[in-house]
Amino acid sequence: MRLSYSKLNTYRVCPLRYRFTYLDRLPRRPRRLFRAARRIHQALMRWLVYARTGTPRWEDVAAAYDSAWRASGEPDAQGSRDYEEGLRILREYHTANVDRPCSPVLLEHKFSVPVGGHVLVGAIDRVDAADTGYEVIDYKLDRELRTQEEVDADLQLGLYQVALEAGQGIRPESLSLYFLRHNLQRTTVRTAEQSGELQRWVVATANDIASERRFSPCVGDHCGGCDFRPVCPAHTGKPLAPLAARPVQIDAQLPLLLHDAPVGIEEAIAGPAGVEQLSFHL
Repeated sequence: MRLSYSKLNTYRVCPLRYRFTYLDRLPRRPRRLFRAARRIHQALMRWLVYARTGTPRWEDVAAAYDSAWRASGEPDAQGSRDYEEGLRILREYHTANVDRPCSPVLLEHKFSVPVGGHVLVGAIDRVDAADTGYEVIDYKLDRELRTQEEVDADLQLGLYQVALEAGQGIRPESLSLYFLRHNLQRTTVRTAEQSGELQRWVVATANDIASERRFSPCVGDHCGGCDFRPVCPAHTGKPLAPLAARPVQIDAQLPLLLHDAPVGIEEAIAGPAGVEQLSFHL
């Protein structure tokens, strides 16, 4: 089975959401900030490329951001709310980091590694050479700053360590989330024992998904931001059709839930059945 952070996390949160997303492939609501997040990511990666060889200039980074919008077929985006917000985030990042040492050895590192008969895929924003080893840095656009406890338990960072160990023979000495809206970095570590335990969990979860037939809903706080609430039996009270009887794609669009619940940008980018390449969260 081909696995990713989004697939594993979706199943962990709610098996029925996994089914709706990756098996039934039901339509999702539009993500307003998706476009800006991709442009920010492109310009940020350009900033890091510049930092490898010298001091990045703001003019070059701003030009790369503008070019990313133009290349997307939106030459008139400049001045829009999304464009200006992204420009502000990049400028504040540049100001906070331009004088800091920067030693990225891997940027947007795509991986595909075997884990217990399955394949784990994804992409890591940045791996730096540290004093005694390597540091993973993952960029986030979360509006709310995560606690240290949440960073310590972050599944995505743990999977990145598993991927680097399996694919590159690298055991990072630290794993960090960089919160772009706050210009704050929080760092954690994973021991060899924790990494081994996570690998066993990945294999067990993948085996569960492969043999799953019921895909039961898991009701919780996450239901408020779920795209599939209008068709979820836990909320509609209506029975769910068997998996084999459901079409791959439905014609009618689901009613949209128009609120500002946090959504993962990697899900918006990949689509229901794609492979995630970015890890920004809006």
